[in-house]
Amino acid sequence: MTHRRTGLAPHSSDLSAFSDPVTELKRFCRGLWCARSRVSLLNAGVPCRLADGSRFLAHGDIIGWNVLTSSIRRRASYYTGEWRFVSRFLKPGMTVVDAGANQGIYTLLLSKCVGDAGRVFAFEPASPEFKKLKRNVQSNRCSNVVLESSALGSYDGVTEFHLCLYSRGSYSSRCVPAKDIEGAPRQIIEVPMITLDSYFSKHSVASCDFIKIDVEGGEKDLLKGAEKTLTQLRPLVLCELADIRTKPWGYFASELYDLLLAHGYAWYRSDGNGLLHPAAQKANYDPEWENLIAVPTEKRDAVIQ
Repeated sequence: MTHRRTGLAPHSSDLSAFSDPVTELKRFCRGLWCARSRVSLLNAGVPCRLADGSRFLAHGDIIGWNVLTSSIRRRASYYTGEWRFVSRFLKPGMTVVDAGANQGIYTLLLSKCVGDAGRVFAFEPASPEFKKLKRNVQSNRCSNVVLESSALGSYDGVTEFHLCLYSRGSYSSRCVPAKDIEGAPRQIIEVPMITLDSYFSKHSVASCDFIKIDVEGGEKDLLKGAEKTLTQLRPLVLCELADIRTKPWGYFASELYDLLLAHGYAWYRSDGNGLLHPAAQKANYDPEWENLIAVPTEKRDAVIQ
């Protein structure tokens, strides 16, 4: 989900900001790592292992840095609780969607969980990230993954897309980037877009058990295009709620909470062991964002154990 950016170095007069040399060293090393993204010959993927054992090629960007450091320290990432819930909930043969698949951290986990009899539909419209996603899927021989280089939204057609360049590709979005990355180099292009309902109808997908959504503020638009999926197929939804991402789109993240509440869902957060606990609605999700899980009320007893 969201990969936070460490802020720019503070003004030299703020001596307290430099009191932690370890933090400054980490910041320098990350900057050096990400600088590789500007030189194609240096930006080859470094093989790493994710918490679930999947092979991941870490490139010179924020995601690559997070995966690399977690792999070196042999520690699970900050996704630990969510990963454990997903691993416990998903079963072989299930059908799942990774909306905003990026480089495939979740796609690989979902693929392993649903097995050969299941299917994973992974959507990623940012072409540089899609190429990395494809390499990671191929590297792990995930034959149950369907890759789609299109956006999911509220209509079928094409849409303007803000492609963030170099190490910030994970923040690419259909809307102007949020304030924390507004100065990052970017390119405005057009990408294909389809609603989830249309995609399922076109490809005769009759069931959906789980959807992970992380589309840099476009979550509300995506859910509008998934009305039939939500009302008829009733998947669980893992969704990022972050005001810093939704505000450029003109709404607050709490509206996502209300939207799924109106569709008969209840919201939960996972603890470090992957167990779910009720998540009360917040007035705002800024500066602290959350990854929450929306469960259809009729499935609560089966899911909450």
